[in-house]
Amino acid sequence: MLRGLLPPSKLTFDNLASTNVGRLAFALPCSPKATMDELERVRVEAAKRRERASQLGLVDLVFSLYCDHLMFFEDDFKHEDGRVPQSVTKIVTFKIKDGRNETEAKEVFFGDRSYLFVFRQLPGVDPGGNDWTTGTIQVRQNGNLLFELYCTSDFEEYMGRVWKPFRVEAFLEGPWVDEVKAFAAQVEDLNRKQSMKPSVEQKHRELNDLKKRFGL
Repeated sequence: MLRGLLPPSKLTFDNLASTNVGRLAFALPCSPKATMDELERVRVEAAKRRERASQLGLVDLVFSLYCDHLMFFEDDFKHEDGRVPQSVTKIVTFKIKDGRNETEAKEVFFGDRSYLFVFRQLPGVDPGGNDWTTGTIQVRQNGNLLFELYCTSDFEEYMGRVWKPFRVEAFLEGPWVDEVKAFAAQVEDLNRKQSMKPSVEQKHRELNDLKKRFGL
């Protein structure tokens, strides 16, 4: 029996309320005003952290990293292809379809550390019956949600579905920010080098062709 609690047969509403357990059970909830004050304080802090994430460049960085690059990375990548940084040791892709909702997650490993990038599409319609598909991009590590970006989309006739970042829904600042930034910079550097290759190769072909045609 809990200390200070009467036998069940002798408990009444009045003597239960006088015990420690009773006082806890009958404690009044916070007043509506206190709740509203706390909610307003938290909203203000959340707005500051959204702004902080934007100042750090995470909105465009995470959006571009996933939609322009990670989405196309394969599990059986080869570093010599020049698309995946040497720092990446493994990539594991997960795909889940739940009704109309589609989720794709890519876990990117850097040795014994990894980050999970999750993209979830949420098909829907607006009040006028038009397509209104939204989505979220998350960055996770060890089960913890570090960053979440809410995205909207439009369907264009020749481009297909075009996504746009809209609002930060979660942000926990930490060492991961610099690590993901460094990873994104490596990816962008490789992409820039890859985009330059056709131009360089084309100039070599032109050079050889001119030499051949004019005996140079």
